[in-house]
Amino acid sequence: MWTARIVADVDQREAAPPWRIAYEDRWRPIAHWTEHAGTVRWDFEAVALPAPEGWFDPTRRSVQHWMTRLGDASSREQVQVRNASAPDSILDRVVVRSARHIERTAEDQSGIVVSVLVRVVNEGLHPRSATLTVDLVPAESSDPFFDDGQAPHDSLRLGWTAPGRDDLVIAWGEHATKDRRWQRVWKLDPGKERTARFVLPSHPIARDRLDEWAQVSHGERVEQARAFWTQEVNRGMRLSLGDPEVERAVRAARVVLLSCRERRDGDWVPIGGPFHYRDVWLRDGARDQALALHGYVSEARASWRRASSSGSGRTDRS
Repeated sequence: MWTARIVADVDQREAAPPWRIAYEDRWRPIAHWTEHAGTVRWDFEAVALPAPEGWFDPTRRSVQHWMTRLGDASSREQVQVRNASAPDSILDRVVVRSARHIERTAEDQSGIVVSVLVRVVNEGLHPRSATLTVDLVPAESSDPFFDDGQAPHDSLRLGWTAPGRDDLVIAWGEHATKDRRWQRVWKLDPGKERTARFVLPSHPIARDRLDEWAQVSHGERVEQARAFWTQEVNRGMRLSLGDPEVERAVRAARVVLLSCRERRDGDWVPIGGPFHYRDVWLRDGARDQALALHGYVSEARASWRRASSSGSGRTDRS
C-alpha cells in the first residue's frame, strides 16, 4: 500500500547505502543497519510486532466507506467485466499487467506494527548538519494486484497525522507533520549524537490507537520481540554442535519455519508469501517434517491436519 523512503543526509549529501542489513546475533528478527556520510554515522534499528487483536476491523469499515465515495466505479467495473469471462486458473497464466482482485479474510486484517529507532553521531572534528527524512509514497495505480477494501490513498490523504483521534493515519513520528514527509534536522557538534523514532503500521489505523502503541518505548518493543523469539527458538530441539555460526544458522532457519505460516479459517497453514498459493505442495511436507525434527511437533501436526482435511494431499500435488 505504501513505501516508506528513508533518506539520511549530512550537509545536503546523502549517506551511502548500508553494506548489509543484519538480524541480531544473525538470527533474531531485530534488524540493524548503518549508513555513513563522511564522518557522520547513522545507526538504524527496526523491529516488527503483531498489532493488538481487532485493531484494524474499524479501519476496514472506514476505508470501505471512503471507497464507496471516492472509488473510480467505472474503472472497477471494467476490471470486473474483463476478468469475469475467464476462470482464475486461466487468468493466472495469460493475464499480464491487469489488476487482480485479492481475496481478504478476517485474518488478513491482523497486521503488524514496525518501530524504527535512528541514532546519528558526529565522529568528526567539525560541526555538521544532519537531516533524516521519511517520505510515505502510495502504491502505484498500475500495481498488478488490488484490494477492493482499500481506497485511493491520494484521495484519502493519509499521512502522519489526522484532525480527529478516530481519523486514519499510516505512520507516527515523535514530531507530527501534516503532510506525508516527516523530517528532523540537527546541528551536530563534534562527538554529539541525536536519536529519533517513528512507527509504521501495516494498515491504516485510527490516530489514537497508533499514538497509544507508540507510547511504549522502542527499547521495550525490542525486548518484547527478543523475549518472544528467544522463547520460541529455545523450546525446540537443543543442539550443541561446537560451532556457534552453525548453531546461529539453525536458529535463523527455525525463525523462517515458524514465520512462514498464516491463519486460514482458524488453522495454521504454511505459505511462501502473501501472494503465493493457498494449497499444499511437496515443499510443505518437507517443511512440516523439518518442524517436527526440530521439536515443533504440535505446529507440524496442525499444518498436516489442515492439509489432510482440505482433501489435497501432498502426493496428489507432488
